[in-house]
Amino acid sequence: MNPTATPAPAASPAADPIALSAELLELQARARGFVDGILIPLEQEAEANHGRLPQETIEMIKREAIAANLNGGLHPVEHGGQGWSRLGWALVEEQFGRSTNGVYWHIPNAYNVWEFGSPEQIERYLKPAIRGQLKDAYAVTEAGAPGAVALRSGTAETSSVRSELSVLSQACRR
Repeated sequence: MNPTATPAPAASPAADPIALSAELLELQARARGFVDGILIPLEQEAEANHGRLPQETIEMIKREAIAANLNGGLHPVEHGGQGWSRLGWALVEEQFGRSTNGVYWHIPNAYNVWEFGSPEQIERYLKPAIRGQLKDAYAVTEAGAPGAVALRSGTAETSSVRSELSVLSQACRR
């Protein structure tokens, strides 16, 4: 090693390792503007109400998100989504993550598994979710995992009301 040699400059941690296209930069800026203009101003209200917002506020978030084309990001355009790449999605989620109290959860979206549903399921669940007309949710755990969830067991049963849906009945093991 030559003691008089000048070491190569270290890469700046703030340096952008990926050159973003103008389209991705616009998407990122649009998401940032939505978070700054719509979501962050609602954080104190959500905090004061234990995370709850009035229904009219939730409807406003949905409308504004749809108007800003921030709903259903990864879902195909033909299903009502935006058809973003994974990179585009990450840039938007980075901005959504700047908002606290789960305020951004009201932006219409649906889990990725709906994309692989039958045509009837896509019409009934995916498209309405992306339009903000319904919410979906799921939970995953493993048998014997620690925590309160481990104290529960469940079985899926066909509902007599909606044969295509399953109803989860849980019994507490004590």
